[in-house]
Amino acid sequence: MNTPAVERPPSLGATHIDDADYAGTKYIDLIRDRQRHLGNSILFYHDPLHIVRGEGVWLFDEAGRAYLDCYNNVPCVGHCNPRVVDALTKQARQLNTHTRYLHRSVIEYAKRLGALLPGELGVCLFVCTGTEANELAMRIARAVTGHNGAIVMEYSYHGNSTLIAELMRGVM
Repeated sequence: MNTPAVERPPSLGATHIDDADYAGTKYIDLIRDRQRHLGNSILFYHDPLHIVRGEGVWLFDEAGRAYLDCYNNVPCVGHCNPRVVDALTKQARQLNTHTRYLHRSVIEYAKRLGALLPGELGVCLFVCTGTEANELAMRIARAVTGHNGAIVMEYSYHGNSTLIAELMRGVM
C-alpha cells in the first residue's frame, strides 16, 4: 500500500514557528537547541540543512555532501576565500571597529569602490547587515521619491527590523 507523502511547504516564511511544526525532521534536537539559545531565530525550511563548512561556492553538510550556494551573500567571493580570509585576519589584527571613527583604510576602500560605480554614484555607506542595507535603501528611496511603497519577495529574508517586517506584511 502506498502512503501519500505528507505535503509540507518548502519554506515556512520569516515568522516564529513552534518546534512542533518541525516534527519528523532529522535535526529536531538541534532545531530545539537553536530555538532555546538563539531566541527562536528564523529557519526558512522545514527540513533545514546542517551545514558544517564552506569552500568557494559550495556548502557542505555533515555527511560531506556539497550544495551549490546560490542563497548566501558570499558566493561572489566564495566561502573561505584565502585572499578574503587573509585580508580579514590582517585587518582584525590592526583594528576591528565600525566606521564612526576616522580610519584611512575605510576611506581608501570607499574611494576605490566608488570609482567602480557608474555615473554620479560614488558615495559609500557601509552597513553590517542586510537589515541595515534594506532600511537605508528604503530611507533613500523615500527621500528621493516621496513615496513609501516597495516590492518584496515572499518567503525571502529581507531583515528583522520593524520596517522590514511591515514591508513583508504589506503594511506600508
